[in-house]
Order: sequence, then C-alpha cells, then structure tokens
Amino acid sequence: MRMMNGLSRSGIPLLFVLLCCANMCFYWNRIQRASEATTPSAVHTKAKFLTDLYPPWVAACELLLNHRDPYGPDVTREIQLAYFGSELDPSHLSDLSDAQIFSLAFRFAYPLYVVFFVAPLIWVEFHTAQIIFWWFLFSVTLASMYLWSRFVGLQLRWPALLALLSFLLTSVPAMQGLRILQLGLVVAALFAAAAFSAARGHLFIAGALLALTTIRPQMCILVIAWFALWMSGAWARRLGLLWGFLATLAILLLASHFLLPGWLLRYPSVLGTYAKYTGAWSLLGMLMPSTLHMLIVVAALIVVVPFCWRARQQPANSASFALCLAFTLTLTVSVVPTVVASFNQVLLLPAILLVIRYWSELQQRTRPVRMATLTFALFGFLPWLLALVVTGGLALRHDELTKISRIPLQASLALPFVVFGLLALTLSSAAIKSVPITVTELAVPARTASNSR
Repeated sequence: MRMMNGLSRSGIPLLFVLLCCANMCFYWNRIQRASEATTPSAVHTKAKFLTDLYPPWVAACELLLNHRDPYGPDVTREIQLAYFGSELDPSHLSDLSDAQIFSLAFRFAYPLYVVFFVAPLIWVEFHTAQIIFWWFLFSVTLASMYLWSRFVGLQLRWPALLALLSFLLTSVPAMQGLRILQLGLVVAALFAAAAFSAARGHLFIAGALLALTTIRPQMCILVIAWFALWMSGAWARRLGLLWGFLATLAILLLASHFLLPGWLLRYPSVLGTYAKYTGAWSLLGMLMPSTLHMLIVVAALIVVVPFCWRARQQPANSASFALCLAFTLTLTVSVVPTVVASFNQVLLLPAILLVIRYWSELQQRTRPVRMATLTFALFGFLPWLLALVVTGGLALRHDELTKISRIPLQASLALPFVVFGLLALTLSSAAIKSVPITVTELAVPARTASNSR
C-alpha cells in the first residue's frame, strides 16, 4: 500500500512531466521544423542550414591554415555564399526566416580568439565538426545544470532530478541552442563554472573563466560588472578574481594579436556592421514601445541595483550573492541589446534553480504571494502545455496547423519576465535572504570558505 501511495505521489506527476517533454521533442523536430521549412521566406532565400558553428569554423580554418583575415571581405563573401548562395543585402533582411536571423551566419563577428575554441575542429570536414560540437554542447549543458545546482545548494530526489533534466533538455532555449550549435551554451557553462569556483573560494580560476566568456561580449558584460562590484566589497581578499581575469584575457589578446596584428582596433567596426544586419534589439525592445521599454528597464534596475550594492560584501556562497547573479543573468536576457533568440534564455537556469531551492519557503508566505508564485510557475510551464495543444491539432488542415505551430515558441519569450517575477518574490522575503547556502551543500572546505569573504 505504501508503494502504491508513493507511486501516486511521485510517479504519476513524473509520468506527466516526461509525457510533456517527449511531446515537446516531437513538436520541435516534426511540427515546428516542418512549419519553418514551408514558410515563404525560407523557400525564397533557399538558404542552407549551416548552423552558428560555420562562421567561426571557417574563420579558424582560414586564419590557422591559410593565414587569411577572417574579418576581411573575401572571407565574409565566402561565408554568405555558402549560407545564402549570394552576398547578403541588408535591405532584404525581412526575407529571412527566424532560424537564419538567429544564426550568426552573416559574417564572422566574434572576437578573434574564439578560433582557439574551434581550432580542434579544423582538421575534419564541417559535417563531422557539427556532430562533434553537438555532443560537446550537449555535455556542457548537462555540466551547467550540475554546477548551478551545486552553486545554489539544491539537493533533489531522483524523480525531481529526472524531471528537471527533462525540462532542461526539452526547453526551447536548449533545443534551439543545440540545433544551431550556438556558442552561447558554452558561455552559459563558463558562467556556471565561474560561479561555482567563486563559491569554492577559487577566485583566480573564477576570474580566468569569466575572461573566457568574453567570446560573446553582449552576454558577459552585466555578469562581469556584478563580479567587479562584488570584488569591490572586499578588495584585498578578492583580488585574485581580478588577476585571473586580466591574466587570461591578456593571454587571449596577445595570442590573437600574434596571429592577426591590429584586429582589436578593427573589431568595433565589425560589431557595428553586424548590428546593421541583426538590428541588435533587446527582448524588451522588440516586444514593447521604446518609452515603455525604458520605464520597465528603469524599474528593474531600481529593484536590482540597490540590492546588489548591499550584497556586494556577502561571500560568494551566500544566498544574496546567488540572487544578485540570477538577477544579473535575467537582465542580460531581457535588456541587453543582442540577437533576440530563445537560446539566450539558458542564462535563466540558475534563477530557476534558485526559486526551486527556496520553493518551500515561498509557499509559507502570505496567500497573495503563494498565488503569485504558482501563477508565475504556470506561465513558465506554458510552452510544454501549448506544445500538447499544437500536437493535438495535427488533424487540422496544414494551413491552420501552421498558424498555431509557433505559439509555444512565442510563449517561451515570456520566460524572462516570469523568472524576474519569481526572483522579485524571493528577494522580498526577509526569511529567505537570511537563509545561507551552507558550506556542506556546496562542499566548501573550511580553509577556503573564508577566502571568498
């Protein structure tokens, strides 16, 4: 009888979660891709799907094997010819499908030292390189989950862990990032490793890992700003973070300058040219009028900045530090101008894990807070529920199914706002702010725990 009761309490919800996740995989690989392939823009451009790996792979091959400038017009032309069949005309950007806009296939627009990350793949054909890199990204995504869980002190039973892993791997950000082989997944894993290293007291390593995240400058700017603010709270004891960051960044810049002298001086113009293609919108800027966009950004900063200022003196294994980092990553997804794409939302993972970590405390709050928490959680689950609805509409005519096929993707754009709301509820609880992420949960040795203070 006890076994049956246990099954009813955990088994049935777990089966429902696994069903939703399996259906999301079906939706993504069959319905969404079929709808995208039949859109007029995709047919019109006849673009090859070469993934986001192609420009840095070509850049690494040309620079390391052929000693050519990857930012030069010749290499840019070759990238666009391979992807689009012709040079890209910025005036025809509206003809591109979402998958093409979300890819950095217009030109090589990364810092030059990204070629060091891709260098092991230049000795194989691009098709083989894609397979290898897919498994690498899959592995670092799982590693991100593990490191963030350890960072926030989250301990789960196996049914909850299985459900969480299923949600992660079938989320729109993870599936989109894996599909287009987005380097942002690597940056997200580096953030997780840097935060975990800081919590363990290994500040030099944390700084070195933060320097590596500069391969995607737009993604790392707010996170580095938070770490700099935190370092200022106890400058003498946290100076190792700065030395690790500067030493690693200097090695990257000097090595890349040796390969291509003067590239750093030309790089701002490269970013400017790329911004003309992409528009460089933030998520808020895309969804809202400029006035409302600015008001929401100011309101968010009013919530976040004072708390970060007060928390800068807290140790890296504290709840306050984790909340500040989660807020910073959420703002990165929402307000930093970049290519608006769901794969950036992998940065929301630590915030989600932090809310799960303090879920029981949130449920002990007042009734309005409990209702708001459950409402936000339901909105976060909407993409999976809507994917069930879309799959149930397979009996519809093709044109009708096409109209509703993108609803789960559109619902996923609300996730940053949902997460920000949950974090605000978490921040408002004095009881939660007083709960530390204990040394045993992060397995911090006693002799190193003091170093992060």
